Amino acid sequence: MPTKIQILISVLAAVVAVVVAVWQSSIGNQISHWIALATGALMLFGIWIFPEAKGGRDKSG
Repeated sequence: MPTKIQILISVLAAVVAVVVAVWQSSIGNQISHWIALATGALMLFGIWIFPEAKGGRDKSG
């Protein structure tokens, strides 16, 4: 995946996670607040650490 797209998706995921966490905190859900932040961090970790799937097996075997 091109780096520009990874950056765009990362920013979008971080913004959504923070907005959801703030919203959950404002209505008094402290556990959901932390779950939203953890989910956002896991998404960011996954998009940058795990390689993109290329598909298929090597047929030269």
